[in-house]
Amino acid sequence: MGKPVNSDVAEGYPSLSPDGKILYFLRCATMSNANCDNCKLYMAEHKGQGFFKEPVEMPAHINASSVMAPRIAKDGKTLTFSSKRPDSKGGYDLYLSRKIGNQWSEPENMDFLNTIEDEKYADFTPQGESIIYSNSWNGYLTIFKAKTPANFQPSRVLLLTGTASTTSKQPIAGYLQISDNPTGQPISISRIDVNGKFTAVLPMGKAYDVAVTSGNNLFFWSQTFDVTQETKSRKEDLEALLPTLEKGTVYHGNKTLFDSTTYRLLPGATLECKRLAKLFQSHAEWKINILIYPSGISNNAPSNPISAYEKMKTALLDELSKTGLPTEQMVFSNEFQTTEEENNYSGWGWMILE
Repeated sequence: MGKPVNSDVAEGYPSLSPDGKILYFLRCATMSNANCDNCKLYMAEHKGQGFFKEPVEMPAHINASSVMAPRIAKDGKTLTFSSKRPDSKGGYDLYLSRKIGNQWSEPENMDFLNTIEDEKYADFTPQGESIIYSNSWNGYLTIFKAKTPANFQPSRVLLLTGTASTTSKQPIAGYLQISDNPTGQPISISRIDVNGKFTAVLPMGKAYDVAVTSGNNLFFWSQTFDVTQETKSRKEDLEALLPTLEKGTVYHGNKTLFDSTTYRLLPGATLECKRLAKLFQSHAEWKINILIYPSGISNNAPSNPISAYEKMKTALLDELSKTGLPTEQMVFSNEFQTTEEENNYSGWGWMILE
């Protein structure tokens, strides 16, 4: 990795946060297969393209005694490590510290699994309900698995992993944008690597807007993730396909923009409209036909499709106009009579006319 993570002393035990932003590792005066001396935990912030900022020593209450093997959990704020602290049951014990705001809590002995032997290495399973760890049992390094008590479990998260590519499966090095839904406040913007791979960690208890964007000649990809009611951590694999922008091609929008009863825009629609307007404003020569599918946002066809269409049209026109997109650049079509498959796919879409 080169400098500044590596130095003229020994580094080891790297653990990268799930979002790829923070690297946790051990820096020691000496290190060998058998042991290491004068070790402290460090963290380094990623600054892009595989490079990290100058490492920062973890707080003194973390590095108070001999430490080893840091491991950051999937929530990005629960850190386990081993240490020979005064309350150790014998040798190395496993400890846990949580990041609360910008502070790390006092390390807590994970006494439900520590023994008089050395426990050095540990990692939570993705859901956090179990932990896999090592113990020097009968003189041998042995791997164990234990159920994690609730007070030691990491925070619940939705772990997103995915690939961004064109419809022809060519990787896209674009941007991953995560925002609060419905407020629209940005949470993070990160660059997707050249292989199109991306990872995001969404803490439970909120709704999120997740989008992949890349240049002016590709449509964006977006999806809403509502994890306000979920109680278990889980992982979801995504395939974000960004089609090339071509005249005469229909592009489907996010159907979750509209309330399925009132047919009016939901609060999170602002972000989608801003992304759409940004594309249109980059191509002032375009005339855009916005296609509205009144029955595409509900399991039941609206009793009055004309009224539903007018509500959706007015809502979209108002929101797009707020972005500065000229109204003369837009025309609208009521697609209520299109095929059932098309209607069920999306509440709205658009097509470049000229």
